[in-house]
Amino acid sequence: MAFDPGDLVHLRETDAPGTVVTTTRTKWDAFTQGVRAGEFDHFAEPDHPEPRSPHPVTAPGEHPPVRESDDDLSP
Repeated sequence: MAFDPGDLVHLRETDAPGTVVTTTRTKWDAFTQGVRAGEFDHFAEPDHPEPRSPHPVTAPGEHPPVRESDDDLSP
C-alpha cells in the first residue's frame, strides 16, 4: 500500500505485483473505519449471527477499553 502526495492510495496485489488498485484517501479512510467498526466481520465469521468487533471505534482523543484477555470478547 502506498499513499501518494495527492489524494490517492495505491494497493498492490502481493501475488501479482503488476496488479494495482487505486482509490482516494477519503474512500480508504471510510473503508478502514468500517473494518474497525466490524461492518465486514460477517464475511469472515459466517456462523456468527451479528457482526461484532473486538476493536470498538472511538472518538478522536478517546482510548478504547483495555481488555485483559480474549475471554472478554464473548458475546
